[in-house]
Amino acid sequence: MSSESRRSKRYTDFIPVAVFVKNQETGNTLAGPFSGRIVDICSYGACLLMSQFFMDSFHVFHTTREDNSSFLEIQVQKQFNIDEIILTARPVWLNTFQKDDFLEHMIGVEFLDIDTQTQHINVIKEL
Repeated sequence: MSSESRRSKRYTDFIPVAVFVKNQETGNTLAGPFSGRIVDICSYGACLLMSQFFMDSFHVFHTTREDNSSFLEIQVQKQFNIDEIILTARPVWLNTFQKDDFLEHMIGVEFLDIDTQTQHINVIKEL
């Protein structure tokens, strides 16, 4: 996909995050934390790079996609001198690749609350 057809400009970075899977109705944590990095982000979504993908029998992408009552909570790591940033999203695509001995996963996510997320993303772009 060319950048001209995207809905908004993407910002490339390498921001460490913790990813949790949460239940939409109760807010309870179903799985996590999984460590990852945001490799690019825009107003509508982000691309996550994750090497850890499973916890027990829970698969971050497939289990969350199959269960409409769950979502991803993406927490920007506190190593930055900022207030806590939490992004909520649903996974939309998955790409797996291997480099040497490392198996990596890239997950495209779409944000759930665009207005709130846009405020957070503006802070992230300033990092």
